Amino acid sequence: MAALSAILPRPVHTPLVVDDEEDMEMQTSTVVAQTSRVPPYGQRKGWRPGPDDFGDGGAFPECHVAQYPLGMGKKKASAGNTLALTVDAEGNVRYDAIAKQGHDQDRIVQSQFKDLVPLAHRKDLDEDAKTMDRPSAEEIDATTERTRLALEKLVNTKIKAAQPKNVPESGGNSSFVRAVVVEG
Repeated sequence: MAALSAILPRPVHTPLVVDDEEDMEMQTSTVVAQTSRVPPYGQRKGWRPGPDDFGDGGAFPECHVAQYPLGMGKKKASAGNTLALTVDAEGNVRYDAIAKQGHDQDRIVQSQFKDLVPLAHRKDLDEDAKTMDRPSAEEIDATTERTRLALEKLVNTKIKAAQPKNVPESGGNSSFVRAVVVEG
């Protein structure tokens, strides 16, 4: 260091002189030396940078591992796609929860072999569950009316979208414009 100070010229401006020695001691005592855990450039073989090693955001190109300085580019973990494992009364895993995901709870999903067996031949159902009653005339009429109204609403919106909004009147108010090309 002495050789370097001998080569450098003297400063042009003189540094400020602090009269109060207590302030000077307090300023020097607050400086904390930071020790770096990062090995020098040529000695980083086998070293893996951690999240605290990226100080100002730069990465280490000589370390061939995935690096995310300051967390940039790292994908956030999402916990919304996990399903709880559910079992039925017999202890069998219910895989229909996967098919029901994202739909209403009333949706009937047939995911087991017993769902393929016709109701008349199933042993696990009682007689009340095996019977399938036809809907009454009132239920049929109500469903038909709801369907008719829904279809009318769809058709009316399509018709209104196809009709032009503002049609200009095509009367005798036509005007002709002659275009003259000027070469310049």
